[in-house]
Amino acid sequence: MIQLRDIKSELQNLAFTMAPVLGVEVGFVDGDCYNIAGTGPFQKEQGYNYPFPSLTTQIMESKQELLMKSRSASPSCRRCPYQDSCEIVSSLAIPIKFIERVIGLWAFIAYDRSQADRLMEKHVMLSKMASQLSEMLVYGLLHHHLDTKNNIFFDYLQKVLDLSSKGLMVVDLSSSMVVSNEKARQQVGKRIKTFGPKLLSQTFSRSELLSELLQDKPFFFQQAIGKQVFSGTLWPLIVSKEVQGAVISLGDAVKGSQERGFMEMTGQNPAILKLKEKALTLAATDVTILLLGETGTGKELLARTIHNLSCQKRGSFIAVNCGAIPENLLEAELFGYEKGAFTGSRPEGKPGILEEAQGGTVFLDEIADLPLSLQVKILRVLEERQIRRVGGLRLIPLNVRFLAATNRNLRELVAKGHFREDLYWRLNVVSLTIPPLRERPEDILFLAKFFLEKYSFTLNKKFIGFMPECDKLFLSYGWPGNVRELQSVVYHAAIMENSPFVTPASLPEYLLQSNEDQNKGVNLEDIEKTAIARALTKHGWSKKGKENAARELGIGIASLYRKIKKYGLKKPSQGPVPNC
Repeated sequence: MIQLRDIKSELQNLAFTMAPVLGVEVGFVDGDCYNIAGTGPFQKEQGYNYPFPSLTTQIMESKQELLMKSRSASPSCRRCPYQDSCEIVSSLAIPIKFIERVIGLWAFIAYDRSQADRLMEKHVMLSKMASQLSEMLVYGLLHHHLDTKNNIFFDYLQKVLDLSSKGLMVVDLSSSMVVSNEKARQQVGKRIKTFGPKLLSQTFSRSELLSELLQDKPFFFQQAIGKQVFSGTLWPLIVSKEVQGAVISLGDAVKGSQERGFMEMTGQNPAILKLKEKALTLAATDVTILLLGETGTGKELLARTIHNLSCQKRGSFIAVNCGAIPENLLEAELFGYEKGAFTGSRPEGKPGILEEAQGGTVFLDEIADLPLSLQVKILRVLEERQIRRVGGLRLIPLNVRFLAATNRNLRELVAKGHFREDLYWRLNVVSLTIPPLRERPEDILFLAKFFLEKYSFTLNKKFIGFMPECDKLFLSYGWPGNVRELQSVVYHAAIMENSPFVTPASLPEYLLQSNEDQNKGVNLEDIEKTAIARALTKHGWSKKGKENAARELGIGIASLYRKIKKYGLKKPSQGPVPNC
């Protein structure tokens, strides 16, 4: 006699695979009315023998499928001795038959209103699917050899996945691809066999993520394949409180290297996840966005990503550092000029940055450093969407999206009269704040590994990872330069290290020193001041030297000038540094 419990483990895997895709719980009951496999609350009842009278026994006797829209409307539910404690809102049960004998049933169960709505919407499709797959289940039961049964199981698992319009794949813990649907194979192509296992190994290498997965929590991911970046959701497959694999649901791929922005802003910190969701929503609009965050958090990276995901993506993305261009040249650079507008101008005149960005995006970085004389002109552009070249009379219509960024407190600058309040409100229609790296410690090691993989490729080296001592240094350091500084540190280590594992000896000296100083109680500002002084001593105090020092420190040139003034740093054998 064939029994459904003979393939209990396969049915459990099938239930785990189907439930997150369908949005309802999935369960199996054998011919003796025992719960043998399922998901969610149904899984907790595994081994339970359903009493008579009940819906289960009614289906066994009638040999007909049953859609229970609500318990109150079901005569069998009203007769059930456990109706008061039952948590089921609605259900669909389909009998599994072998030679006209019911050997079990396939159940789709809703435990809340949202699941119930999905069940009512999909019940016709679920009925057809279950009826077809039930035949394959029975056929699988007829084969006693394990390999044969597994092949049959994969056949109907493949059929389940192919019903979805999304790209789906199942990967087991040994990092081998189990099965994928046609949509996933079309999206990923020839790399389908390595995509899932690579994603799974990266995910499970993070202890903090593994603990989240054990709580049966899906999470958002991004994964690069060549010049494409895929985003999607990973659902863990849990058996006996252990992660056995995952179901991966793919979103659409984004082409182009610049769309890697969200890759380098990756992480599971709640603030970062919320930031990504908001950015994706705002990218579909043409609203002006103010990006806030400390130096090195990735404001320009986020701005480029928003541009590349927006309707302006076919146009240019032009970044302007408002603090890097001399004030007397900034107006001409932004608005352009007519011929003969001023001494030294081109005879034929020149279009400005705003004009060149027609149909695209202008990113005004370090907006707090914009001179007051130009703030009113930028305000007029934002209000009227037209410009006039320097020395010109003609008004030029402007079709440009504006993004702005600063690492300073604009409200304080407004209060001090250093920034126009009306411009502040024009720019701050919507703001996105990028958290500093020290506030997202769970992402530090993951980002470090991400950058190490990146430089392994560019430097043609084969790194396995970091020594534990490096991990401790990374987690104890304050990262004043944020993600940009972390990227610089990993790049330095990748260049210097010649073994498969990065050791502390390959890290920049200031990082090692900061660890010693931290142990001595030296504060973060002392570390930063020392790092800046060393960089200036190394590269010199000339304009070029300061640019190189800023690049090494992972900060902007305007930020370097401010910090030189803040710490009162002096050029050797000279007096105090003048205001910069």
